[in-house]
Amino acid sequence: MAEKSGQKKRNSQNLEVLIADWSIIPAEELTAKYYARVHANLVSQGRVAKVADMWIAAHAWRYDTPLVSRDKHFDAIDQIKIIRWPTPPTTTK
Repeated sequence: MAEKSGQKKRNSQNLEVLIADWSIIPAEELTAKYYARVHANLVSQGRVAKVADMWIAAHAWRYDTPLVSRDKHFDAIDQIKIIRWPTPPTTTK
C-alpha cells in the first residue's frame, strides 16, 4: 500500500524499517497447493478474494501461523486463525 499512498516516499521508508528484521518466507510448491485449496474453498462458498490475499492466506495456513488483519474477507477461510488488527479511532473536528 506504500506504493499507492499519497506519501509514497515516507511510507516506503517506514516499511523498510518495519521489515528490516523480518524473515521472508518464499512461496514454494507446497504453498501453491495450499493456495489452490484456499481458492477452491472460496469458490465452493461462492466467494472471491484478491489473488494476493489468497497467497497471504495460503502462507498462514501452510505455516500454521495466525494472520493479523482487519480485513473481514479472511473470515471465510476456516483453516486460518485471524488476529484482529485494531481499527484506528476516527477523529471528528
